Amino acid sequence: MSRGACAYIIRKATGGHECCETLEEHVQRSLEVWLGRLKKCYSSAVNRIIYSQGSQTLASVLGDPVAVAIVLHDIGKTVPAYQEKRIMRGRVQYRHELVSGALSLIALEKAADMAGIGENERGLYVFEVPLAVMMHHESISMGVLAGELGERFVTLSVASLMLEDYYDGELWGLERLARTVKNMNVVGDEVVDVLKILSGSPPSRKEVINALGRLKAYSLSGDTLSRLSARARVAGILHPLVVADSIAANEGRKRCNGDGGTWIVKRALGRDGQAPAEPCL
Repeated sequence: MSRGACAYIIRKATGGHECCETLEEHVQRSLEVWLGRLKKCYSSAVNRIIYSQGSQTLASVLGDPVAVAIVLHDIGKTVPAYQEKRIMRGRVQYRHELVSGALSLIALEKAADMAGIGENERGLYVFEVPLAVMMHHESISMGVLAGELGERFVTLSVASLMLEDYYDGELWGLERLARTVKNMNVVGDEVVDVLKILSGSPPSRKEVINALGRLKAYSLSGDTLSRLSARARVAGILHPLVVADSIAANEGRKRCNGDGGTWIVKRALGRDGQAPAEPCL
């Protein structure tokens, strides 16, 4: 029996921890928000992103980049250190977003290989979806991994320290996530299959840090116009990802957190006497 992964863990008053929402529950809720509430407004923008990336072939096989980003956005939480709440015992604090981004790059390249789509046909999808995943809690990651260490940005050396302290080449819960995603039938079979592959054969620490380095190199490559275009495309994936993630988390964790919601949820849904900022809702 495979071990499950929790997306949101709370400390109980009596000691110990409780899983408030499993990873597969959270991903399913996030996909439902995207498909049922947001996609109708953003589908044309997402299609323009796919065209601008030159990734029509890959997207037609794997699925729209927002749906795929949602499936992958929290897979860094499947690391045992996160599940066992050992995330603040090392030299730096563990941030799942960085690991999620690196694992997403590895996963999408494997999925493209499985689909028989060569590097010249993939476009920029395989880099820009992972970058959106990596940035879905960017302000927190920057504060913890850069600001607290007196850095202006998260360096590869800091990321390497984090991986040395917390990543041991084991991932929990990906098979359960794969089953849930398969049942929803919203992304390509290759995405489902690669989750199973990563579950049985997780990448090494060296492979994860290498993936982070490649994402950094991509984000800094090209002339100014190319970088600005890449940032715009990543932002176009990141915005609906963050809104779907935030609303799903608020709805899935009410029994633990009440119904206050984050700033994003309040603004998107129009709470506290404000008009909804999110036109799709």
